[in-house]
Parts: sequence; C-alpha cells; structure tokens
Amino acid sequence: MRSLPLFLLFSLMFSGCGILLQSPLGDKQEIQLTGKLSDEEGTPFQGKVTLQTSRQTYTEKTNPQGIFAISLLGFESKGLLNQAEKIKVQAQAENGSSVQQNIRLLSPETELSPMRFWNALSGPPDQARLKSAPQFSWKAAHETPDSYGVELSRDGYGVIWSQTTSTLQSQVVPQNLLENQASYHWSISANYPDYQARSSVRHFKTEKIVDVIPIFLAQSGGKNWPQFHDGLYEYQLSEAFELKSNQAIELLLDLSKSHTVGAVVIASSGFSATAQISITDSAESPASTAEISAKLSGYQALELPANSHGRYIHLRFIGNAGFLNLHEIRVLAPQ
Repeated sequence: MRSLPLFLLFSLMFSGCGILLQSPLGDKQEIQLTGKLSDEEGTPFQGKVTLQTSRQTYTEKTNPQGIFAISLLGFESKGLLNQAEKIKVQAQAENGSSVQQNIRLLSPETELSPMRFWNALSGPPDQARLKSAPQFSWKAAHETPDSYGVELSRDGYGVIWSQTTSTLQSQVVPQNLLENQASYHWSISANYPDYQARSSVRHFKTEKIVDVIPIFLAQSGGKNWPQFHDGLYEYQLSEAFELKSNQAIELLLDLSKSHTVGAVVIASSGFSATAQISITDSAESPASTAEISAKLSGYQALELPANSHGRYIHLRFIGNAGFLNLHEIRVLAPQ
C-alpha cells in the first residue's frame, strides 16, 4: 500500500478533526481589519483598540465615528502548517469595562461585527466587607445577549467559581468556597454570538464567614505532611503525588479529636480525578463505601452527608489524568 506524504497526512488529520483551518492568504499579502465601537450610551467610542496575534500586538485609535482600521501581513495571521489562527481584538474603557472579539482572518478585507461596551453591575458594591456569601446582581445589557457569565476569583489564586445564565436572576456564591478574612474580585460578561462585553472588576473582603476545623496532621504513604493551606506545600506535594490514570493515592487527615464535618474544600490545578471521602474515628482505611464520591477539578467544596462525624478524614484520589499541584485542603463545620 502506498503511503501518503507526511505533510499531507498531518493536513488531513487536523482538518478532519476541525482543529486547523487553512489560510487562503499569502504570507506577504496585506490585510485590513476594520470595526466600530460604541460606549455604554451607544455613542462612538473614543480610545485605543489592540489586535493581538501570536507574533505581534498592534494598537490603533478609533476615529470620531468610533471606527478603527488595522493593517497586517498574511503571515502574521497564521500559525503552524499555514493554519488561520484566532486573533484577538479588544478595547478597554476608562472605567475598566472591555469588549473583545476573536476572529480568524480569511480575507484581505475583514469587517468585524460592531461592539458596544456594558458595565451595569448592581451589587455588592466595590470594596464591600461581607459577613455572608455575596449575591451578584446586574442590570440588563443594551441588547439581549445569549448569556451572562459570572466569574469570581480569589486574590493570588485565580478563578474559584463561575456561572453562566441566560437570565437576570442574581447569582449566590456557595458559602463553603469562601475563606475568612480573604480578598476576592468578580466581574460579569455579556456574551453575544460574535463578541463579549465584560464589566469592570469589583472587589470585596470577607470577615468571619465559615467555621474552619484545623487539620492536626496530614499523612500519605507513611509520610507526614504539615497542614494544607494556600499552596504553601505545593512543591513537595507535586513530588509526593504523581497520580496516574486509573491509579489511586490515599491521604489521611487527622483532626486531633472527633468533629461533625460539613464539607471538605479542595483546591487543585493541572489534574482531573475522582475523590472519595470517608470520615471515621479510626486511622485505619475504612472497608466500607465512601460517604461521598465526586469528580474533582479546580476549586471545589465537597458537601458531606448530614451528621458526618469523626476524627479522621480518609481521602482517596483515583486519577483520570496525572496532576501537578494540590494547593489547599480545608475542613469546614456544618453551616
């Protein structure tokens, strides 16, 4: 059987998977990209627009009508194997709100869909100090979007919670995801078919919001670890926990005495696993079925059944893929 040339094989493989879209543009062919921006009131936006490729970033100003034009060469719109890569066009207003549109350039002259800013946040106010979980609310965008996206980040960590909704119904953050005396920031995006309008960022700080049960000792593979908190031991943990697909590791948390436990919060990155949790008064691995089994990825609060009580929490991770860091484990009393 005659084999295909290597370059053709790769082209067919990637095209069949929908990963690569071949560019029809010549490397030295000049491309002009134009678009129009409006502020929140619908008047022409006056400010800078950036176009970002994997090779370079361009900046242009809008004219009095809110129109901009950016020129580049064909090779700057391409990636490997002559693929037409996604190019990001964005602008930011003085109040911190922004608009963004991603596009693949397939023509020498391309006009973007018009974009309009939006920044109608309601509550909580910026720099609020909260004693309970926040309830994020906002006002309707000028034109009804396909959806609104709510995103909450913990300062110094990254996104810990996000939600997508097609309504204006306010979104309440699960209280167990929050820490006492911690700083957070949040924003909301209005998502349209061709672009995204994102609000400015608001900040808040929590006061005493949850009851944390101290971890006296953490043990795995016969080795003791200090308390898990805020990624302090993530480098040692990356060496200790090399979780492979369909293999398991076990972690024992000693709370020093019996407690009623409401939830276990696990912050992780770079891996996917199934977590099984049991709570007992014995340090021996339980033979019975775990009290809770859940898919684990990112930042999650795993709620335990009512009246879960004991001194030892047995965590068993079954790998779906190898992981890098286990940043934090917190044990919480029932709310």
